[in-house]
Amino acid sequence: MSNNLKRRRFPSCLSYTHWNTAIMAKTYSELVRDDHNMIIQWQWPRQRAEFANYLTREASAIEQLVAHHLSLRQPRACKVAPRRDWLCGSFNICIPVTINDDYRVMFRCPLPYRFNSPTSPNMASEKIRGEAATFAWLSSHCPNVPIPRMLGFGLPGGRSFTPLVHTSWIRRAYEWLRRQMRRTFYNVDYRQPFLPSSSPVLLDTGYLITDFIEPRQGRMLSTKWPS
Repeated sequence: MSNNLKRRRFPSCLSYTHWNTAIMAKTYSELVRDDHNMIIQWQWPRQRAEFANYLTREASAIEQLVAHHLSLRQPRACKVAPRRDWLCGSFNICIPVTINDDYRVMFRCPLPYRFNSPTSPNMASEKIRGEAATFAWLSSHCPNVPIPRMLGFGLPGGRSFTPLVHTSWIRRAYEWLRRQMRRTFYNVDYRQPFLPSSSPVLLDTGYLITDFIEPRQGRMLSTKWPS
């Protein structure tokens, strides 16, 4: 996706006024009929901007995490895109990261305020785990379906996981041997697509790292579906 298209479609998604204006445009009767709590939604723009500011301050940490999951020796090989090129929707902020000025990956963070709940405090972790499991299942059972590769993910609190293919050859050989032994002695074909990894830095948020879909590869559904 070109920068022009990104800026046109997401002109102010990280600003205070974009979503407040949308709420203010509703009449009182429309607000009364709406089932959503507008007092809570009124705080979303501020919370979104605060979260974006936090990610901006942690740009260096994001670069280190991407380098860690891709087994790159130099974090300087990774470059977080300027904030004007970030993408955001109702549930995630997506940050393009360029690798060696060659290709890009997407560093995607769920918006904390959309997943904080007094009754379900681990919703953000469950979302990330569910998406990672979906990527792994599709890659294994539907290899002909074109999807981005899952390059790593982390949970709030610091736990991170890296695909087996990006670990050392010793670890890959060990996991292959374990899988063969399970097949031989237990008749169980167990595959572990992601392995725990020691994160070099800690973020207060969870994240997913996937391939960045370039314009020549496809288009986002949001650009094709009717609004």
